[in-house]
Amino acid sequence: MSGGAGPPYETSPSHLAELLGLTRGALSARLVAVEEAGLITRTHETGDRRRVRVRLTDAGYAVLDEHVAAEEAGELALLAALNPAERRTLADLLRKLVLAVES
Repeated sequence: MSGGAGPPYETSPSHLAELLGLTRGALSARLVAVEEAGLITRTHETGDRRRVRVRLTDAGYAVLDEHVAAEEAGELALLAALNPAERRTLADLLRKLVLAVES
């Protein structure tokens, strides 16, 4: 979350909203429930109470880790129907679509 993908998994709400494709207001409403569940903390930077940092807690990191593992297992199960050549073809076609969307 910190701009990179490693610890301390912290960023500003505006950066997080941008990453998720949400408005800051929509993200703020979602963060309340996530914070109440103990998955993140929101802290104010010293000297400027307007600047807020959002950080994953240990519990939040564990939930994220479980989610990523479940997604990976689902993807592997889905791809099991394809042989290696079909997987390469699928990857090539998806890459072509992504490049078309990005240009």
